[in-house]
Amino acid sequence: MHMTYVPTGAVKPTGLLVLPAAAAVISAGLALPYALVSWYNPVMYLAPLWTLLWGWSVAGLLALVVRAWNMRHPVLVALLSGLGVTAGYAVSWVLWAELVLRQGEVVSWDGGRQVWEFTRSSLSLWPTLDLAMNPERLREVAALVYDEGLWRVWSWPLRGPALGLVWAAEALLFFIPALKGPVRQAGLPFSEATETWMTRRRLPRRAVVDLEADPNLAEALRNGDLTALLTAPAETRTKASRLILTLYRSASPEDYAFLDLTLVEVRDRRKQKPVALAEYLAVPPDLAAILVARYGGQGAAVVPAASAGAPAGGSEASASPSDR
Repeated sequence: MHMTYVPTGAVKPTGLLVLPAAAAVISAGLALPYALVSWYNPVMYLAPLWTLLWGWSVAGLLALVVRAWNMRHPVLVALLSGLGVTAGYAVSWVLWAELVLRQGEVVSWDGGRQVWEFTRSSLSLWPTLDLAMNPERLREVAALVYDEGLWRVWSWPLRGPALGLVWAAEALLFFIPALKGPVRQAGLPFSEATETWMTRRRLPRRAVVDLEADPNLAEALRNGDLTALLTAPAETRTKASRLILTLYRSASPEDYAFLDLTLVEVRDRRKQKPVALAEYLAVPPDLAAILVARYGGQGAAVVPAASAGAPAGGSEASASPSDR
């Protein structure tokens, strides 16, 4: 039975306070440029892009916080991050409502083939803080825009349930990427022996495979049988079906490594979409060294299969993998 990496769930006590606070500060700080860009955005089709950029930016910064505090509990990281980014998302609504209340004249700009229109507005510190302290007034602004509409799509006012769907989509476009970043970081392989995150390396050489000759190869690899990797041709560039190997290794020579396998299948000279076969497969230290020697570079040595030793999953892993 093969083994995969499972986070230990360890969290520093200070991380319980630092992560939600950092999530709130980061998401709220980025809410200001997001609100301004969204307000003065002349192309409605670009609106989802700004929301995604906001979410991705928050995700990247929160992943750094999770990494710095060595937090290895994805569920707890999701909950703590969710509390913080919810506060930041609320700040974006306050800024938006203040822009609505202070909106002025519409300004047109002739761009040649297209005329762009902007609605002037402004933000002031104390009125914005006053609005933040009065949730009922914020709700009234949102309800008024919901009923009356504020934008038009092809001369059709966007309001009511249609506007509600737009707001719901905006929330999903922000929260999903914002939470995905720190949660993924918390689930990455971590070395308990060295108290550091394992080094991730995508090996430059590919394992060339023939799926027609061995139709059960993909399933065998998915189940942790890595024997085929010991004899498969290793190529830097190839147009044949191939496996991409990504290895996570610790500085401790006794630690197990962990392997991601991605299959790029080629049929009738057409490359198929890459498919993730396995994630975080436990690899004994000796086998990890063989894979690095075989697929690690242009001049990598080709190690005979006879020196391969036991395949992955043949003994217990020391970095807390678990049976699956």
